[in-house]
Amino acid sequence: QQQTQHRTPPLSKTTHRRYSTSTMVLELDTATTAAATALTLSTIYLLKKHHNLSKPQKLKFDYGKPAPSPLPLKILTSLPDFLRIPLFNSTAKPSPPKDAIDILGPNSDVSPFEISEVLAGKIWRVRYHYLIDPEFKKAMEGILGGSMADLKDKALEIVPDHLRETLEKDFKISEEYDALSEEERARNGGDMKQDMFVIKLEGEGGLLLYNPIRMHAEVKKWIEERGKVKFIVSGSSSHTNHLPGTALAYPDAKIVCASAADAKCKLVGMRPADYLYDVNKDGTGRGTMKDAKEALKGRVELFHVDGDNCTQALMILAHKHLFEVDLVYTPSEEGMKEIEFETGKTASHSKFRMFYYCNISPKIEPLGYELPIYRCWFLDPTTVFSRLGQDVPKSDGSGCDDMANSLRHILKAIREPGVCERVHCVHALSMNPDEFCEKVENTWGWLDGKSLIE
Repeated sequence: QQQTQHRTPPLSKTTHRRYSTSTMVLELDTATTAAATALTLSTIYLLKKHHNLSKPQKLKFDYGKPAPSPLPLKILTSLPDFLRIPLFNSTAKPSPPKDAIDILGPNSDVSPFEISEVLAGKIWRVRYHYLIDPEFKKAMEGILGGSMADLKDKALEIVPDHLRETLEKDFKISEEYDALSEEERARNGGDMKQDMFVIKLEGEGGLLLYNPIRMHAEVKKWIEERGKVKFIVSGSSSHTNHLPGTALAYPDAKIVCASAADAKCKLVGMRPADYLYDVNKDGTGRGTMKDAKEALKGRVELFHVDGDNCTQALMILAHKHLFEVDLVYTPSEEGMKEIEFETGKTASHSKFRMFYYCNISPKIEPLGYELPIYRCWFLDPTTVFSRLGQDVPKSDGSGCDDMANSLRHILKAIREPGVCERVHCVHALSMNPDEFCEKVENTWGWLDGKSLIE
């Protein structure tokens, strides 16, 4: 049989060009696929790195009501850090609330400031009264689980029998107060208050401002009569509304704050902080906690609460007086009597009783400690709240152990003989060191199941 021999005919120039082009496209497609695969794998690696996708572990104790997880927060907190943190900071930019001067004018007979001397010639308290922004109030109600009115029934269940009628009246007073105009509320002392402490530095002098407040002309003039501001210290990454304005008022002062506070404040034009107390090394060449301590030359001691991802609290000790932000929420037992917690009849007394029985009474949640539950949510790596800020807790929950050990160290230091004589909290609280240690124990003693007082 004859077999036909098939030969591939020679390619014409046109066919050769077409074949070469097809081969090149095929090679490019293969290369593109390989590159895309590599990019995908790299992206997954980076997402794991940023997201810390090792499965978060729930805290090992029952703190009570689970954290809400609204869809917008789920979306925001699911993003990798390089997207999540800038987005969060952009929504948490400092924004000073209104006060009597804003509403009634600078010539009004109502001042938002109360100034008192704490230690003769060395320490002053400047108490600042202000109004709550409606949007902020709404956001806080979402965090706390509802408005005071929403939490009324629960509060009336846990309040002692002899105070139930008083608390019912408090809710009525609150409704009447909320119906007041801005002007009326400003004349009544505003909705809230917090303290700034002005501290005279030993040696060459100068002043340190702890927890800065609004720098209206009248308080700025008063400060400058006492010396030159050398340091501005923010004691919490959650208290930043007035930090940029104070930095602007005193351009030569050194700023000491947490890195989260620095990031938020720079978004509204504040110059970079000079010292970031929550980092060991800053890539931009700025100072750290160690550097800040050296700059203060031992005149002021700094105590950072490690593990506190919600506020990055910084306590300071000057002239044997300790100052703190957002670590305790109630005064000492003696202090409760002094502010007439049970018998006071003003709107301020009513608000505090409602806040206590709606948000921080040990009887509200099974945890049994005096703090709002959202502080537990921030420490629990399984909640969306734990990723709302720049700082997130360790995925295994050991941030609680870090915070407990840090508080234990600080309390031990201030209980040494002759170290501390008085403790001041920026939310209008003051107590002796033993009372403060007991109050910290009653607020944070659950962190690792061991006493914080050694």
